[in-house]
Amino acid sequence: MSLDIEKSTWKRVALRDVVRHVTDRVDAETSGLDRFLAGEHIPSGSLAITDWGVIGRDPIGPMFYKRFKANHVLYVSRRTYLRKVAVPEFVGITGEKTFVLETLDQGALLQEFLPFVLSSETFHTYAIANSRGSVNPYLNWGELAAYEFDIPPLHEQKRIADLLWAVERHRRALGQKVCATLDARRAHFLSLKASTRSTKRLADVATIRNGQGFPVRLQGRPDGDYPFFKVSDLDSPGNERLLTSTPNWITSEDAAGMGARLAEPGDVVTVRTGAALNAERRRIVAEPCLVDDHFLIVHPTKVDTDFLWAWLSEVKLSDSRNEGVVPSINQKILGAVELPDLEADGQHRFAHAYGSMTLAATSLKLEIQSLDAIKSAILQKVFE
Repeated sequence: MSLDIEKSTWKRVALRDVVRHVTDRVDAETSGLDRFLAGEHIPSGSLAITDWGVIGRDPIGPMFYKRFKANHVLYVSRRTYLRKVAVPEFVGITGEKTFVLETLDQGALLQEFLPFVLSSETFHTYAIANSRGSVNPYLNWGELAAYEFDIPPLHEQKRIADLLWAVERHRRALGQKVCATLDARRAHFLSLKASTRSTKRLADVATIRNGQGFPVRLQGRPDGDYPFFKVSDLDSPGNERLLTSTPNWITSEDAAGMGARLAEPGDVVTVRTGAALNAERRRIVAEPCLVDDHFLIVHPTKVDTDFLWAWLSEVKLSDSRNEGVVPSINQKILGAVELPDLEADGQHRFAHAYGSMTLAATSLKLEIQSLDAIKSAILQKVFE
């Protein structure tokens, strides 16, 4: 990417030379403010804040006393590897481990340029390397203030900031469209659920079994007769709905030696154990394959595959999990899920509408990923 950046006139500065750590201390209960921001409210990889706590309604700790204003830059100093930088559009309170930052002089550093200084990979690498502690690493103000970077002239700052904020605004707009699309998809599910008069248990319209243990000695083979999917493959590009991509393959001889039973095209798989259970991800098998024993395999016998996938995608199986050292669900829990007793055309109508909304949301997410790549390329060009 060519930005026609000439850095010969840029000046090397430390953050402390151009940025102030704002410590405007207030009491949450008497401040008259409505909102507070904890670490979980500040996203990774986006400057937009879309969630917050409400003072007087939500629990707030005694160390939440730092007032911030709109357009301040917030940097979460705890667990710096999470890369949490944000710019609020409202006044509120945050905790002691979140730095509230503003430029010392708009004639030296534009406030709108500052968040991108702290969004560069160069800065994140520095912050992680200079964090203290191992279990819950944090960055002190002294280390943050000592960070050095090259600062462009004001007109260059404005040009770069305008470009990056245009990307950020477009990203936010796309994110809002994703949320609206997913809300509509959820409403589609809830509407059918509310109007359903007759249901069937999943166990009555499908067979359910566990996946296959995957010996370590057989993992990592790039070719073979059958793909072998692991939970980590669910987030791979191309696997958003259909299982199509994995780095693990197995030969028919090894599969036979394990007594493995293949999952068939049209089967639906879901995670059955571990933290990944909470992600509520369902996938459709696209070709004969094996899936590891962290999955349950649902083979539809009296229900349409697309309808089954759509319905199960909205059912929160984690709400029915067995608690323990490792949370899990089993065949009995999954088999008890209720599905609307619909004729084939009713199943197809629901699945078609659900699939169309899913495709729209996926396309929007891919566009967001493209914008993130553009932003990263610009930041690399500017700060590295």
